[in-house]
Amino acid sequence: MFQNQKFISALVNEEIYLHVLCEEDAQDVYEAIIDSLAHLQKYPATIPWVLNEQSLENTKLYCQHIQDNLSKNKDIVFVIRHKKTARLIGLVGLHNICWEISRLEIGFWGNTAFNKQGLMKQAIQLLLNVLQVHYRFKRIEAFVDQENQEARKLCETLNFQLEHIMRNELRNPVDSSFRHLCVYTIVSG
Repeated sequence: MFQNQKFISALVNEEIYLHVLCEEDAQDVYEAIIDSLAHLQKYPATIPWVLNEQSLENTKLYCQHIQDNLSKNKDIVFVIRHKKTARLIGLVGLHNICWEISRLEIGFWGNTAFNKQGLMKQAIQLLLNVLQVHYRFKRIEAFVDQENQEARKLCETLNFQLEHIMRNELRNPVDSSFRHLCVYTIVSG
């Protein structure tokens, strides 16, 4: 029943809009990655792609990959843009979607040019509302590196609960140290 359910492709509020990532977004995504790379590289255990060579071509391939997988409804990635300027604020992805038990994982990263403006919070809250009200997801998970205090704070302000910390769950690919992984959840019903 849920497997072929059509997923919403765009959301909007007064300041931001979200739409499903497409190849036309590649240039802006690439520029946001470059602008934010130093910050993102602090957390390579949970964001391993930041260690790859960053190029416009690789970003285009990523966008194509997301589009190719869209019809499977297993992974959906949204671009977050500023409504007035159309500048890219960040990406938010829905991963490992299990329609049968109404469960998914959410991941996000933001363009550091928009830090501390509350725009990522607005975007994720907008998406969470649709997930919980329209699609009736019962479990939404966010996996965050314990050292990523900004992402942890964002989860907490969005009413995710820290369910547990998986100690030594990940290995940092840069220095081989172990990292703890925080499991944040929103559980309803």
